[in-house]
Amino acid sequence: MQSETIETKTIMSKPHTMRCHECHYQVKLPSLTHKQAAVCPRCGLQLTVYHHNALQRIIALATTSLIFLLASLPFEFLSFSASGQYQSIDILGGLWVLVEKNYGLLALVQAIAVLILPAFVLISLLYLLIPLSLGLRPKKAEWVLKTLFKSELKQDGYAHAVEQLRTLVASLAKQIEQDIAALPNN
Repeated sequence: MQSETIETKTIMSKPHTMRCHECHYQVKLPSLTHKQAAVCPRCGLQLTVYHHNALQRIIALATTSLIFLLASLPFEFLSFSASGQYQSIDILGGLWVLVEKNYGLLALVQAIAVLILPAFVLISLLYLLIPLSLGLRPKKAEWVLKTLFKSELKQDGYAHAVEQLRTLVASLAKQIEQDIAALPNN
């Protein structure tokens, strides 16, 4: 019986500097191996963890998510059956019905939440990460990063975003009540 020697290759990150998010101390990070973490020497905050092939995994997941987002469009979003009659509607059909019934604002909120925002995030990730994985710098990367991660919604905080959403939903509810009140009584 022969024994075989398997050669393993340790893949490491490149050394670089990073500012601690907690105490703002400039830390020179060494090369890290797979799943090794770097910690701030001043405050002990975990700065980063290196994962081998992280870019390729994120690209694969973002591509798959975008494909599934597009593939979900023709499928039934809502269906119900009553008195032997069956009704179903897909996402785009639901948006069209809302527009036809004069609920354009609600259709816009649904389009943004269900289609536009997820597609923008996924396309932005792919736009940034595919060139990076090839060793290139994407054009307009700063603008995409600023739009994606430093939007006013994130700066204002989660509580403020929830309050804005509550205000929007309340105004939509008032509009729906007014529309129902304007209907002729049967």
